[in-house]
Amino acid sequence: LSFQLDVQLRKKFELQSIRDFGNRDCIITNDLLVFTDHVRNRLLIYNFNGSYIRTIRVFGTPVSIVVTNQNDVAVSYNQEFIDIIIIKTGKVKNIIKTSGIIGGISYQNGLMYVVINYQTIDVMDLTGKIILSLSLSSYRPDNLLESTVGCLTSDTDSLFLTYPLNNTIYCCDLNGSDRWTFTDDKMIQPSGITTDQNGNVYVSCYKSNNVIVVSSEGKHHKELLNKKDGLHNPTGIYYNKSNDCLLVCNEGNCNAFLFDVKHSAKNE
Repeated sequence: LSFQLDVQLRKKFELQSIRDFGNRDCIITNDLLVFTDHVRNRLLIYNFNGSYIRTIRVFGTPVSIVVTNQNDVAVSYNQEFIDIIIIKTGKVKNIIKTSGIIGGISYQNGLMYVVINYQTIDVMDLTGKIILSLSLSSYRPDNLLESTVGCLTSDTDSLFLTYPLNNTIYCCDLNGSDRWTFTDDKMIQPSGITTDQNGNVYVSCYKSNNVIVVSSEGKHHKELLNKKDGLHNPTGIYYNKSNDCLLVCNEGNCNAFLFDVKHSAKNE
């Protein structure tokens, strides 16, 4: 194994004390933890020590949330628009209309990567102007359902997508050219996906109740967290590169966990 990672629990968040809460995605921005609630259409904001700060109401069922800069987040819904929201005030700064139903979104270097109709990726700036459209046709299972993209994330030169219905992670470059695919018996229904500063890919798996980490070239992997660590239908996952911590949220019982990640060896 060319990489060694260890995790230590920093904080457990018991979000189920909030009535009718459905946790789908999460991010960290400016030392704030933000969780999407797809039952009551809102964002819940906490600080690192576990204290609840406030709620932001949103205008749809939130599917995915990404950090776009120090002050703003982009939120996608199971509809045809994305809101850019100022996290301090909860005000909607901009509404971006899209060409279809949105799945996951990711943000990299001024551009958003938006899964449209679960099949294509539109690359757009923060005004919604489409720069590029990626068809993903090179990697597509024959079964239409199995070709449904669940979630995506990006780093400086790659896109990483989860295909929950055929238990696969797919990696391509930022123009849509194939890099690698990864599948493993322990990875059942991959839902959320995030990367660290070394390009390692962390995947939360809804059905296998675990987090798998895959090396940047797709060759090595490790089960990092599982049921024993409290995972119960995990969905959202977010790696905070500035302080090496990993946030994972459960849909099963609405708990969330903040782990410190220790990298004992650099990738070969």
